Amino acid sequence: MAVQPTLRLTCTIAVLLCSAWTDLAQAQEPNAERAYSVTPRADLAEQVARHYHDRNQPVRAINWAERMVRSPGATAEQGAWAAKLRAQLKWKLGDLGFGEVRIAVRPGHAAVTVDGKDILPRVAQHVVWLSEGAHLVAADASDFAPTEVGVNVVRNEKASADLVLVSTKAPVVVVHAVPECDVLVDDKLVGTSRQRRFAIPAGSRKLLFRADGHLPQVREMTLVAGEEYAVEARLQRAVPEGDRPKVSVVERDVTELERAEVGESGPNIAHAPDVDSPLDGKRNARVNVSREIGGGTVGGARKAGVEASARVSPPALAPSGGSPAAVSVGAASGDPSAPMSVRTKGLLLAVPGLLAMGGGAAYVVLSANAAEKVNQGLPYGDPNYDAAYDRAAKGALIGYGVLGGGALLTGAGGWYLLGEGGLGKQGRGVLLTGTGLATAGVGTWMYLGATSVLASAAEFPSAHPEYQRRVDLGIRDTRYAQVAMGAGGVVALLGAWQLVTAPKSTAEAAPDPSVLSWSLLPVVGARQTGAALRLAW
Repeated sequence: MAVQPTLRLTCTIAVLLCSAWTDLAQAQEPNAERAYSVTPRADLAEQVARHYHDRNQPVRAINWAERMVRSPGATAEQGAWAAKLRAQLKWKLGDLGFGEVRIAVRPGHAAVTVDGKDILPRVAQHVVWLSEGAHLVAADASDFAPTEVGVNVVRNEKASADLVLVSTKAPVVVVHAVPECDVLVDDKLVGTSRQRRFAIPAGSRKLLFRADGHLPQVREMTLVAGEEYAVEARLQRAVPEGDRPKVSVVERDVTELERAEVGESGPNIAHAPDVDSPLDGKRNARVNVSREIGGGTVGGARKAGVEASARVSPPALAPSGGSPAAVSVGAASGDPSAPMSVRTKGLLLAVPGLLAMGGGAAYVVLSANAAEKVNQGLPYGDPNYDAAYDRAAKGALIGYGVLGGGALLTGAGGWYLLGEGGLGKQGRGVLLTGTGLATAGVGTWMYLGATSVLASAAEFPSAHPEYQRRVDLGIRDTRYAQVAMGAGGVVALLGAWQLVTAPKSTAEAAPDPSVLSWSLLPVVGARQTGAALRLAW
């Protein structure tokens, strides 16, 4: 009878000890979690993960293992254990109705929550396992607008959530200006360049830098919140008032030559706002024009709305007291809005054309050498002979195509260079002679190659198909070579003729130094209208 109470007492003590041990373990674990929430460390996360793994709680175990590998102080051994745990629990978690969610957040220090629960540590990448269904992922950080995104989790499948927070801080513009100047944003003064750093609202802004005695500078910028921009401004000194050319006003009669040269409808000197009466061909007009004292340019005020841009080419000097011999009006070379010159157009076309011709000829040479290696290295009838020879032939055809395209570009450029407003006679002679000699040289090289191909045909019987193919190829190349040599010879002769006749055709008689002559030239431009008086003795 005494044994039975003793047995009951022993069992009671054992149950109490097990319960105390369990309570102690459960009490220790919340302490580790609380410590991790204060100072995230890999060892604390590992302790919590192993605790839940030992108690067969796979979801908590894998989530804490993912935290562990992203916590400060994580080791390679901890990463290997987390990978092993992930491989063990992956399918089990899927059977339980969970899925993997990868969260990317920018900036990386933002606080991330899933369904209102914090996800630590604060890093740019997180991996959590969530139950099947809809979840809400949110992120927040100081100086950034909070954001959130919904995620629909499907068991055994991966999902992702990308959160990019928009900065609420105003963009900063760092100004480096010489000399020190005022800084205006959208025409409002915000300070001087000595301040250097300016917080400016985001969006499209106009920055103006101004200083006494200097020309202002304007910058159009699109500013993004949270970004920093560096702006350099170097203000140019303005011309002092005393250094500007003085202007005097003179009057003179519009000549018959000006009427005949410019016409009634074109831009002429009569369009100036100071014209007393129109140039209608029936009566004379008097024009007020301005002349810069001490300078060579003469011009008056430009009528508003007149967009003609012109310059006056000086004519031959006329005898004293007479009218100017000729007036020619052309595009203003100093105006940035003036059209591209004829010579520039020609060079932009001719130079790439010549380069293409050189490249095409080089490619033809390489292809011909490749064909010669095929002929010498592979006997006819070899399985690789036809394929290798066809590749070489196609390469030569491509080279001829590039050569022809370059010739077209060169011809288009020559149309401009050899036409009116292009090169002079001497320049045309040099261009034509060089192009002709180069073309004739290419033709000579093609002729030599064709001769070699015809000679190689003798290695085969006349009934052999390769004999006929080489003969046809040699005849074709011979014709091409003859055309190239003939055209090159003709072009070279034209260039030589230009060079021979250039000194005689371009010679100009010098004015007699003993005779005083003068010319009065109309000046019509986008910025000025008037007349220029030129004297020579």
